[in-house]
Amino acid sequence: MLEQNVKALDPEKIKAIACGISRTSKVETFAYYPNTTSISTAYPDGSREEIDKFKKAAFQKIDAIRDSEDLSSPLYWYTKIPRFLLSLILDYKFKKAFIVEQVTCQLRTLSEVIQEYKTHRIDLLKIDVEKSELDVLLRIEEQDWSKIKQIVLEVHDLENRVEKISVLLRDKGFNKVIVEQEKYLKGTDICNMYALREFGMPS
Repeated sequence: MLEQNVKALDPEKIKAIACGISRTSKVETFAYYPNTTSISTAYPDGSREEIDKFKKAAFQKIDAIRDSEDLSSPLYWYTKIPRFLLSLILDYKFKKAFIVEQVTCQLRTLSEVIQEYKTHRIDLLKIDVEKSELDVLLRIEEQDWSKIKQIVLEVHDLENRVEKISVLLRDKGFNKVIVEQEKYLKGTDICNMYALREFGMPS
């Protein structure tokens, strides 16, 4: 689908590269969720605790839509469903969401891709890799860090990962690191991080 979208735009300026980014070049087995592709991962966790985390986030998002009376949201009709019935519906939907298939994916390091495409500057590096964020960051070669001007990443704060990544990014010259969590994700381990190089900042 990405390749088809690129053809409709400018294939000379946009490249769709058929690989994942990790800490080493290899072929790895991923858990692919065909009904919820955005959570496919190399670190699957179909535990009840994991499902309950997503269910809690869904409840909180629906509550936020109810409070804001956002009629434009595709989830608005969920706000009209009684709580006990909504819980059953979400259980059913998450049971379908976590139906899993095994697929193999080619992985490479970001620095390998930078070298192949002779990339001299990355204005924005966006990372959303479902628990593999440290794998991506830890194998960026030293000479490539200065090419990256800004980073936006989703972080699963497992084993103090937010603090580890914050320290790493500051060490690599990102002097402004911001951590935010959307309201509907409160109580989960998922947050967003933003890293910028800002020079001449006031002390």
